[in-house]
Amino acid sequence: IWGCQFSPNSVTSEALFATCGGYSCCVFDALTQDCIMKFEDGNKRDEFYALSWSFFEDYGDLILAIAGAMGTIHTLNLVTRSLYQTFTIPTKVRKSVYTLLFDKENPSLLYAGAASGKIYIWHVVPPSYGCEEPSLLRILSPGNKETIRSLTEISEGCILASYDNMLMCFKAKCSDKTLNLQGPVGVGIKTEENFIDSVVYVDNFLAVKTSGEDYISVFTLPPLDPFPNKRPIQFSFFNTLRFRKASREDVFMDGSKDGSRIVACGDDEGTIWLYDMKRLELEGKKELVPDKHLQWPKVDGINSLDEDCCINRSAFSADARSLDADLLLRKCVFSRLEEVNEEEIFNAIANETSAFIVLVPNLRFPSKANKEKIMQLERAIIRREVTIPTYLTEENTSTKELYEQIKSTTISLSDRSTSVLLKNAFFGTGYHIVVSGSQPKPLPDLVFHNIQARIRASVPAKNGPTPVVAFVAHYDAIGLAPALSFGTDSNGSGVIALLELARIFSSLKKKNDLTYNVMFLLTSGGKLNYLGVKKYLEERLDESDDSFQRSLAGAVCLDTIGRGDMMYLHVSKVPKDGSFGQIFLENLQNLTSSGKRKVSLKTKKINLSDDFLAWEHERFNIRRLSGLTLSSVESHLSAERSTISDVSIDYPALIENIKLIAEATSRQIFMGEVSLERLEGTESSLKKLSSILSTSPRSNEYLVGSKVSLVATIEDLLKKRSGNDVKTFQFKVDKKDKEVVLYDTHEVTMTVYDLYQQPWTSDQYATSDHVDVDRGPIWTSSRTRAMEDFITHPIHPYSYPMIDETSCY
Repeated sequence: IWGCQFSPNSVTSEALFATCGGYSCCVFDALTQDCIMKFEDGNKRDEFYALSWSFFEDYGDLILAIAGAMGTIHTLNLVTRSLYQTFTIPTKVRKSVYTLLFDKENPSLLYAGAASGKIYIWHVVPPSYGCEEPSLLRILSPGNKETIRSLTEISEGCILASYDNMLMCFKAKCSDKTLNLQGPVGVGIKTEENFIDSVVYVDNFLAVKTSGEDYISVFTLPPLDPFPNKRPIQFSFFNTLRFRKASREDVFMDGSKDGSRIVACGDDEGTIWLYDMKRLELEGKKELVPDKHLQWPKVDGINSLDEDCCINRSAFSADARSLDADLLLRKCVFSRLEEVNEEEIFNAIANETSAFIVLVPNLRFPSKANKEKIMQLERAIIRREVTIPTYLTEENTSTKELYEQIKSTTISLSDRSTSVLLKNAFFGTGYHIVVSGSQPKPLPDLVFHNIQARIRASVPAKNGPTPVVAFVAHYDAIGLAPALSFGTDSNGSGVIALLELARIFSSLKKKNDLTYNVMFLLTSGGKLNYLGVKKYLEERLDESDDSFQRSLAGAVCLDTIGRGDMMYLHVSKVPKDGSFGQIFLENLQNLTSSGKRKVSLKTKKINLSDDFLAWEHERFNIRRLSGLTLSSVESHLSAERSTISDVSIDYPALIENIKLIAEATSRQIFMGEVSLERLEGTESSLKKLSSILSTSPRSNEYLVGSKVSLVATIEDLLKKRSGNDVKTFQFKVDKKDKEVVLYDTHEVTMTVYDLYQQPWTSDQYATSDHVDVDRGPIWTSSRTRAMEDFITHPIHPYSYPMIDETSCY
């Protein structure tokens, strides 16, 4: 196959493309994959090398011209699906036609480039006009005998002819068969050894491929109006595209026709290399690597590629929003939170979208309705593998304005889904995203911290070790975005309750006899399958004596207790009579027998085959230690335990829950009657604690390292409430077993540029480090601040207007 080309845009209801090779030409419907027309040379002597489409809008006629080794040109009428006309280039010696081109502005003008180095310009009338024979208007003979490889239209009427070792340019305009011709003139691009086998023009960039090279050269065009009739045109070298040196010649490139500025080039190993030319301005002088490689597909019933297979032709359709949506690179689905659903997300993945960007109103403190939408989004992403970057950003004036602009460009395509519309509009309307953040990398040293405090018994046991009751709460949080994971309730409320219990029991001990040792354990890695308590128990139980195992009466784990009137006591099995758990449950039920606050027992057996444990107390139960979990949440699968929308607490409910736990426990660990009068926390004091815990995100990525300020703060709070018997235990995760891998770069800045506004002056600069939507996010409302943050490395002498920039997560 020597030629492959899509029909012009919006010509028919069909999506047509044609191929030619050997003595035949085939026309296909790309949507149905049907061959709707086939033309063959009756004598089977010709070999077709070139084809070109033309659409006569005034007449509704669509024709296809083909030519090849015999120098004969055939035109096919696609409306009637028949041969229209046949004519031959005038020459004494048969010369092959290697390239055909219909003029975009004047569909009657047909250029034919021959092996003799001559260009034949024909006037072809539309079939509906009559049966008038084509007229030969002019023969261009630049004076050399080199073969013409390709003809490319670089601007209105300006045609670039590619010869073996040079380029020539001319300008043609036709009116009533009268041809006004300027040129041809030389172009300052020549090769000495290897010949030019392909040229493609994409929006002011000219890509030139020479045989035997491992790169494709890119040039910029000077102004061509007025056309320089006599002096050579000097194209400026701009950059190179990385390619693989091919052993085959005549491998032709193609460029997208919709303004998306994509260049495609096949090679001799069955691979198509795709380049996003919009990145050239932003990459500076760094060689542009391919954005994607498309491998030749495996098709049922067809043998796989043989060793000699070469993709020598590739073609783009004229409408990127229909036929080649899967081929275009670096599209973003841009959506508001209220429009997001699971189907849209996975449609984006299926279409190889580069990123999914969600605008969230009041991102830090979302409304109740938006909380539910966020949890739906999180469930959708967590439940299935998401292979594209997904970003959240604040919906503000700038982002909303951009969203509306993108949406308005596709409002006419009402039969498409919202995500498909916005994805195509974002790419086609000329926006480009630059990311200032770095590629996320695994954190090198994962040092976790467990914090332990003790209040020792004032009345030690007479026989055996003094029993220990442990209050346990993990202090980390988790959500869709680490930088937004504050876990105000899960498990900020558990940490607050533990700190308050330490204060209450420490105060009670001053006036009452304490018969238990009370331990307070704040663990790390709770959202990582309760890693912190696992490591703590491993260390304690591996000690030479078994005092810890013999003395622990029970562990009370506090998890998400900052809401509602119902408290759930989660256990692996019903506590035995007389055990700490049974007495504790009985005390809770007695205290809630009257009034609206209730306690319910929930049992769930431990399934060791599960990847993740349900509750923290299960770590104790696996070690044959008594443990239970108190929570306001009925199921461990509740989305409320792992969401970035967890940003509030019902403080009156939390105060009552802390009081309930303190009363139920004090009846068991203190001698005699105990009064909690004047010991309850106030709403203002609890809000202060919550504010301290929310000074920074509590996702584990922020809590690892040899020194963590939040860990030091929590340790200090625990000391003030329980006394000086406080220790912090550190543990590291072994890199070899990869038990846990955490990544850096949780918040990045993405800047949006409008590539089709007037460029900035030459003294403006833009970052050229990271031009890749796969690495992060968008906008801030302050243009001044944005410029200060953004100016880094100079690139091309001109750049493009920055729309805005913001943080994304």
